Amino acid sequence: MADELTPLQRQSLEGIAAVLRKWRDEAGLNQKVAADKAGHGYSQSMLSRLEHADREITPRHIRDLGQVYGVDEHEIDVLVRQLERPDGDSILVTHGDTVPGFASDYFADEQRASELDVYHGKYVFGLHQVASYVRSSRAEVDPDLTEADLDRSEALRLDRQKSLSRDKPLRLNVIYDEDVLRRNIGGAAVMREQIDRLIEESHRHRIEIVPLSAGAYPSMGQDFTIVRFDALPGKTYAYTEHGQSATYHIRARRAFYEKRFLQIRQRALSPEKSRDLLVTLRTDLWSSNERG
Repeated sequence: MADELTPLQRQSLEGIAAVLRKWRDEAGLNQKVAADKAGHGYSQSMLSRLEHADREITPRHIRDLGQVYGVDEHEIDVLVRQLERPDGDSILVTHGDTVPGFASDYFADEQRASELDVYHGKYVFGLHQVASYVRSSRAEVDPDLTEADLDRSEALRLDRQKSLSRDKPLRLNVIYDEDVLRRNIGGAAVMREQIDRLIEESHRHRIEIVPLSAGAYPSMGQDFTIVRFDALPGKTYAYTEHGQSATYHIRARRAFYEKRFLQIRQRALSPEKSRDLLVTLRTDLWSSNERG
């Protein structure tokens, strides 16, 4: 079977096998007991082969064993999707307990998309965030998060950013409101580090800033992302989040956000002037070590 798999499929299958082992370990079962609980068609040797990716793994195997181990249905669904679509959902397998269910399709598509048009008026976009900004923003928004929660959020952000260094890197066109860069997240040192990252990324991606002097403008402060696929232009959609839910906009609503993106761009500084503003904010606004 191994000779029939591409390297990507082999890597995906091994990752799924590792999750099956993890589920069993967390359930506190050895292979024999787990196989007995799974019932007809399962044996200790078969389970061993599944857990070492030495035989075909099917959605039925994942669902049967997930139920035996008491795994949440959403987590089972994520692993089934990883089996069926190995080219982007690996991030959901690795971070299934961190990615909110309503955002899972977007997070998977982010890994396989060709280009993103992004407008953010509140926070720095996830693919641009440095680790200290991730932890500070998450901790300040939800004071009940533990250090383990923050560790998972940081790991998820860093894994998402791998899409920027793949063989064909994701193309990013990001427009920020200047307020994003003036909002004190974590203190001056964190903001300096974050702006340094944006200055660096501005040489690789198109980053534009709507200055405060632009006044009010269409969709001000309402973050959205347009997800594009070179090979499947008809799959393009716009993504918006609303607290604990999200909307995937297609057809007319997608066109609405595409129009909005161009309208916001008309109010933004050029990429070169936006980079100059980043340098100014880094030097003048965030020069102090104090939180302010």
